[in-house]
Amino acid sequence: MELFTSYHAITVMYSLLAAGAFVLNGIVLIIFLATRSLRTIPNMILLSMAWADWLMACLADAVGAYANANNWPSMVGGLCVYYGFITTALGLTSMIHLTALSVERFVTVTIPMTRPITETQMLLVVTFLWAFSFLWAIFPLVGWSSYGPEPGYAACSIAWYRQDLNNMSYILCLFMFFFFLPIVIMIACFSSIYFTVRKLTRDSMRRWGASSDSTQQTLAAERKTAWMSFIMVLAFLFAWVPYAVVSLYASFGGVTTIPKLMSTLPAMLAKTSACYNPIIYFFMYSKFRKAFQRFFFKNVITPSQTGGSSTINSASVIPTSFPRASYAVRSSSVLPSSTASHQEP
Repeated sequence: MELFTSYHAITVMYSLLAAGAFVLNGIVLIIFLATRSLRTIPNMILLSMAWADWLMACLADAVGAYANANNWPSMVGGLCVYYGFITTALGLTSMIHLTALSVERFVTVTIPMTRPITETQMLLVVTFLWAFSFLWAIFPLVGWSSYGPEPGYAACSIAWYRQDLNNMSYILCLFMFFFFLPIVIMIACFSSIYFTVRKLTRDSMRRWGASSDSTQQTLAAERKTAWMSFIMVLAFLFAWVPYAVVSLYASFGGVTTIPKLMSTLPAMLAKTSACYNPIIYFFMYSKFRKAFQRFFFKNVITPSQTGGSSTINSASVIPTSFPRASYAVRSSSVLPSSTASHQEP
């Protein structure tokens, strides 16, 4: 009875994860498809990440909820391998997208723009991110490591507990490319962004004075850049460090000392990233909020409820690209009014 109760609790958690990721990322995808100004070249990384998180809800979390509702035995064999493969592939895809996003922001802010990236080039980048992630998820299907039930049989994943050379070499390479290296890249990129914005702020203060509009805008950009950089790195660590620690511990012989059902919690914690990614990378920006408000009042609240017109001024201009610090900090050489639309409300 206690075992069944544990499985039912995990079923509830999987169901909540599936519902949250499905709704939040679904909203993001709908707003993107409905708002032309959001569909810019830099935003293609964010849109692709939203697709990965939405697919995680549909193809993985829902299966996990069903399996645990049936105490998992119905999901052995091929379905167990499917679950391990799809969660690995989509999880790696989401992780590497965060790394690509940090690199994109680094290039935008710190490197003078000579020729903007084209849509074809960005499509190639996004295609590479998906292909590289799925390639590493395919390796266990063809003999380099394998997929199998986790201790407690509440989920299936890479066979972390196997300690042969074949499995250990795969696990070490996987952690190198999708955990340790992304952390180094993200910290390096965001540190460079912060110091670049800080330098531009000092330059603006010397040129325009500490109380000028341009200086205040660059100061605001510095604070926002530092805060968002901290949130992005912290969110990545929050989702993946517990899973990485438990997985590596199991890989080096500690699997027998880990409570069986408790070993599932780090994996579920990692899956929460599909829920808070859209909150961090979309809903915390004024541009997306404005697009959401416009869509909501236009399509959800009827004209009769709003007196025949939307409460949002239809003539308001939504910026044409994802908010980034460079737009504000590089405004110190232009009129302050030209950058006002890039500030948070």
